[in-house]
Amino acid sequence: MGRIGILLSVILLLSPLVTTAADDPFSKLKELTRKAKETEGAYLSEEKKLKSIDGEISRIQDRTARVKENIHKRQRQVATYDKEIGVYENDLREAQARIRQEWVTLYKSASIDMVSAYYGHEKYSGYLNAVMEHHMGVLKDYQKLRQGLGDTRKKADELAALLQGDLRELQNTARDLENERRKKEILIASLKNESKMYQDRIENLLKEIQEKEKEKKEKEKRAREKAAREKRERERQKTLKEKAKKEPKEQPEKAQKPLISEGDFFRNKGMFPWPLKGKIVRRFGSFKVGGILQKSQGIDIETKDGAPVRCIFAGTVVFINWIEKFGNTVIVDHGGGYYSVYGHLQDTTKSVGQKVAPSEIFGRVGQSGTVLKPTLHFEIRLHQKALDPVLWLIRQ
Repeated sequence: MGRIGILLSVILLLSPLVTTAADDPFSKLKELTRKAKETEGAYLSEEKKLKSIDGEISRIQDRTARVKENIHKRQRQVATYDKEIGVYENDLREAQARIRQEWVTLYKSASIDMVSAYYGHEKYSGYLNAVMEHHMGVLKDYQKLRQGLGDTRKKADELAALLQGDLRELQNTARDLENERRKKEILIASLKNESKMYQDRIENLLKEIQEKEKEKKEKEKRAREKAAREKRERERQKTLKEKAKKEPKEQPEKAQKPLISEGDFFRNKGMFPWPLKGKIVRRFGSFKVGGILQKSQGIDIETKDGAPVRCIFAGTVVFINWIEKFGNTVIVDHGGGYYSVYGHLQDTTKSVGQKVAPSEIFGRVGQSGTVLKPTLHFEIRLHQKALDPVLWLIRQ
């Protein structure tokens, strides 16, 4: 079934994950799946028609070959008749010359009176009769030659007419062949465009559904982590209160110590360590490429291949996958809606759901994605909003 069949299989795998009837993208996907199946049925039907067209084209080509062979055959016959006509014309010219010579000889031999005199004598009359019979025979031969010449020319004309008919048939056949080819090309182009349209729409909807599922899981995970943090914080506060009762003088001193701890992401703005050492080759915000205005959601740090990448703050890995532009990418949830993003990685030591400590090495820089040199793409986000990472890191 091609790409549509593969996409439909993916839809069946995703269907159990999406159970709410109000999920509009999934409803659209089901409707689009139905249309895709109908299109596939239509496509199979059109393929049969294409095979029929191919068969007709093959038959037309066979007819064309036969017509060409007949044309060559009749051309050879015409050439043969032309030679025969040449022989007849040559014989006719010779007969005409003989007749002319005989009559000239007769004319020079005697006048009409002399002919009468000769005819009165028995010994001459036989001679004259023989001469006349001879001339009559020559005339008959001449007439036969003319008749043969006429018949031959008639045959040549009939063959010429047949040849013209064959040529017209060949031209009509060629036009039919070209029309069939154009129909086939138009039909194939139409089917390809329609198939690509459905494939693109199904893929886009699948991505949308996958994003929604991922957001749903991340939201549930953040809720669980928030509940766990709140529980730990309550336990910590309870412990501090118990210690404060036992050691009231030590509490103020401990409260004054600056701490980078889970749940305090915003409070530590401007104090986070850099994920690695390197040169910033693209900063946050707008920039132009070839005169076209674009926007960077983070910063790009160029470094050496395989350089270790450190997490800027404690959190949980919520995403490890390939993103088209940034290649291998890791996203860490720091709580409170704050995330850090690390792109163009060569590899990572973590998996989704694992904790990561501040400054912990969890991967190495590579050239995955669209970069030409080892580069780390780094972002800090508050929910879906991109923030300038430089403002959150320790000033260098």
